[in-house]
Amino acid sequence: MPTIHRAQCDRRSFLRVSGAAAVGSAVGVSILHAPTAAHHNVTLLSSHRISVSRTSLLNADDASVPIQQAIDTAVASDISTVELPPGDPGEYLCRSGIETKGRSLIGADTALTIDGTITTRALITARGALSSPRVPLEYSAEAGDQRVHVPTPLHGTVKPGTVIGLASRVQTTGPSTVGTGQEVFATEIHIVTGISGLYAHIDEPLLWPYPVEADARMFVIDPVANFSIEEITITTTSATDYPTFGLIVREAQNPIVDITLLNAGGGAGILNTIDAAVRVQANTLPRSYDEFGYGLTIAGACARVSAEASGHDCRHVFTTLGESRPTSDGTGFEQWGDPRHITVTGSGTGGTNSFAVYDTHPAGYDITFYNCSADGGGSDAAGFQIRNRNAKLSNCVSTNAGNVALRMAPGAASEVIINGGAYRGAARVGVGLAEGTKIYSATISNNGEAGVIIPNGADSATVSNCVIENNGQFGIQDQSSGNHSDVLIDRNRIPRSGTQTTGVLFPKSNMAITNNYFANFSSVEEAIHQPEPTVHIANNRFDSASEPSTGSLS
Repeated sequence: MPTIHRAQCDRRSFLRVSGAAAVGSAVGVSILHAPTAAHHNVTLLSSHRISVSRTSLLNADDASVPIQQAIDTAVASDISTVELPPGDPGEYLCRSGIETKGRSLIGADTALTIDGTITTRALITARGALSSPRVPLEYSAEAGDQRVHVPTPLHGTVKPGTVIGLASRVQTTGPSTVGTGQEVFATEIHIVTGISGLYAHIDEPLLWPYPVEADARMFVIDPVANFSIEEITITTTSATDYPTFGLIVREAQNPIVDITLLNAGGGAGILNTIDAAVRVQANTLPRSYDEFGYGLTIAGACARVSAEASGHDCRHVFTTLGESRPTSDGTGFEQWGDPRHITVTGSGTGGTNSFAVYDTHPAGYDITFYNCSADGGGSDAAGFQIRNRNAKLSNCVSTNAGNVALRMAPGAASEVIINGGAYRGAARVGVGLAEGTKIYSATISNNGEAGVIIPNGADSATVSNCVIENNGQFGIQDQSSGNHSDVLIDRNRIPRSGTQTTGVLFPKSNMAITNNYFANFSSVEEAIHQPEPTVHIANNRFDSASEPSTGSLS
């Protein structure tokens, strides 16, 4: 998916109002079909656009009220877009939630300031709804299927263009999550592309299985669709006293979001949404100790989201989550749905109390970070933390992390691919591997302890064509008890320096160390410290050797 930029948002919003003049002449508001509306608060700019007056927002005890009145007027008059006037932080004080009801809400460098406890989850909410109960499947569906049998109660309801969801009690997250609050169960949403008899054809193959014996169910979503929320800054008079999400978009299709969060009591959440373009700038979310410190969260069964997430001094600038639902016995909550096919760009800086700048919880599949940069953070901070299956980092950079430049959680993360980029200057470690990790052509340098660490469970991990240099002690350190297999260290440049005095430390199991250049080391024994006899070492090059070293080292 393409990266979303502010100019793209503005252009797409302009097109959505069917080419109306950028300013337009105000016409009589008497044509608005909303007799209870406060007409003096809004101006009709065209048949598609109304604006809220600056005076009404300044004079209101609660600025959310005239905004909601304008939205209600737009709904009653079939007007698609409500525009807000410019305003600085502290001018438009909001004390209740705003429900967009399918309208676009467009600011003009408009700041809305939360000044009190808001009973809704977010200041601004755009939501669709489930238009059917969750109906049990009559026939199982398998991962990879692109047609699904429609249960009898939904016959006639499911049609081409319908957004459907599937759910089953099939665990989708790694083994370390079993029985914890991080365990996630299968849910995904799809667009129906056609109907053949009793079967619905869907837009892409199912990611997970939906067996009848696992309580598989189908449901129909009535999404809020084709709207924008743009050019709005959300702030608060007290981020710690008024913890409130700035924006929640849920059960949506084709939304465009472009907002800024400034010293806010909560971030933005996108939930159960398909085909979205989102830009969030999160500048200081002081509640680094809970979910209100997340800048942008992509959650639940979201699919095909292009996100630009930037900012500083948050718990996480970006993360993923499942959808939290009550357990069947009502005693707690459990997580449902993996956000899938998510592309993230942006740059972020960690604060003293930040955790990972860019993060995924175990919920998530096919999350790609592209050209992201992360800098700094406190003693617990990683530049990037990956806890889900099937993630990618392409040309990303992590510098000066308080802990690890790139952490992959053992037992949760797997099949992570890193292409290019740089992971440098972390207080402890450059990159920690996990099962199936593949690192290609990255620079891993100047980290306080080791460039790369290998833990238990890092089966089939590969480090290839990388430069691993100037780390505090070791280029690569095997910290495991030997409980991994098929790790490959191949074609890397791992030079000796004043700080990096060992190339590979304590390699174990059947690890293969092949075709590497150990610059400034004179021998295998000097470069590779205390390998187990089962380690395969071949075709490596050393500065003082006239021929490559081959064969296993015993």
